[in-house]
Formats: sequence, structure tokens, C-alpha cells
Amino acid sequence: EWRANNLATMLPRRMRGPEGSHHVAWFYEWILMLNPWYAQASVGLGNLALAQASQAKAKGETLLSNHYFQKAQEYFSMATEGDPNPGAYYYLGNSYADQGKHKEAVDAYIKCLSWDPNNASAHKNLAFSLMELGQKEAALEETKRAVALSPTDYQLYYNKGAIELQLNRLQDAEMSW
Repeated sequence: EWRANNLATMLPRRMRGPEGSHHVAWFYEWILMLNPWYAQASVGLGNLALAQASQAKAKGETLLSNHYFQKAQEYFSMATEGDPNPGAYYYLGNSYADQGKHKEAVDAYIKCLSWDPNNASAHKNLAFSLMELGQKEAALEETKRAVALSPTDYQLYYNKGAIELQLNRLQDAEMSW
């Protein structure tokens, strides 16, 4: 499993394009045949499906992108079974958010953060989904948590200011920016 996983993660560096993705997917599927509970392989397949979904979405191929998003969600969900896997919940949240399913994204990010509370990216993405759901105060709190965890990330200060502006806290927004 370990050797096959290392090969699968090295292939993208050596092979580009759809052919490389095909080989990486084959290795991950092979790993899952050996051990269906090996979360890294499920996450790897989910990330490949998520990349394919984004490419299809960019081309305007809605049905195909929805198919790949669904496959990604299946793989990420598989990775969350058995041992807790905060990374799988994080990527599952990203998959839902990319589709505009922000309620589901919030649930996935909260599960990720229950296992990995210091994940600044999960806090940032949770804040985005909360904003999309109209929960501005909660989004601001999550953004503050992300800033505390990653104080050199300038994007977080921009996001914080944008939320404060929407809450009509002009001086706070100016300070954030």
C-alpha cells in the first residue's frame, strides 16, 4: 500500500495530462482493492475527480462536471469511514462549496475542524460558505480564527474587511484592509 501510494503521488510530477491522471487513478484503485479503508487512496481519487469536475465546469459541461463532483464526494465520503480523516472532510467541503451546496459544505468543514481545529484553510472556507448562507457574524468569527492561525495570509485580512464592510463596521474594515 505504502509503495503504491508513493508511486501514485510521484506520477503527477513525472507525467502530465490525462494519461498521467489515468495511471494515478489506476494505482489508487489498486490500493483500494488491497485495502478499502486506506483513506489516502480515496482522498487521492477524490482530488482527481474534483480536478476533472473543475475542468468540465470551466468548459461549461454541466452534466459532466456534476458527475465528477458526485464521484469526488463519494471518494471523500469513503475516506471518512473508519478512521477519522480531517483532510477528507475538508476536500468534501470544497467539493460541496464548488457546487454551491453551502449547507453541506458547512457541515463537512465543521467535521474537519472537530478533528483539526488549527486548519486555517478550513476556517477560511467555512467562513465563505457561511457568508453564502447569509450568516455574516458567524463568518466573521471564522475569519478571525483563520487570521489568528495564519496571521501572514493577507487574503484573510481582505476577507475579514469585506465581511466587516457588509456588517457596516467601516472602521473595522479599514483596519483589516
